Amino acid sequence: MSDIHSESQYDVALSFAGEDREYVDVVANGLRSAEVKVFYDNYEQVSLWGKDLYSHLDFVYRKAARYCIVFISEHYARKVWTNHERQSAQARALNENDEYVLPVRFDSTDIPGIRPTVAYLDLRQLSPESLVELIRKKLGPRRVRQNLPLNPDRLYEALKVVSTMNKASNTLQRRQWSSTSGCNA
Repeated sequence: MSDIHSESQYDVALSFAGEDREYVDVVANGLRSAEVKVFYDNYEQVSLWGKDLYSHLDFVYRKAARYCIVFISEHYARKVWTNHERQSAQARALNENDEYVLPVRFDSTDIPGIRPTVAYLDLRQLSPESLVELIRKKLGPRRVRQNLPLNPDRLYEALKVVSTMNKASNTLQRRQWSSTSGCNA
């Protein structure tokens, strides 16, 4: 995985035919419940509304996700939009020379550009919940972004906030000073 895509807009983009939506919907909901950032058309209705889908979907499937899950079926092979999504994903895979397109199969339909030597998962033997777990494993451990500065005391200083640790430390120092100097503070 290249560093460019370590902060992708989506962890996965799902490319599928409408006829296979029932299975894919369970997968998308499972991924979302697991806090995986997933591009799934039903989740994007408002953001897609009014957009030039030809350009936007090219961007999503070529640049915006860490991986593209392609749900291969006889229906997938016949659709104009799924072919557009697949071609965008394949362009990314070609440029990066990396595993980006992750095929999963409902059947043995041949899809242009998906070579028979590319490993795939067989959905005839895999529940949607099991696929969700395998996708999560492929993504690896979730990276926690550092939201606080490395030295929060500098932030507190800039905001003129004294942390409780600093207050406790100052109180302790005053007590030590007063006991050694004989003064009562």
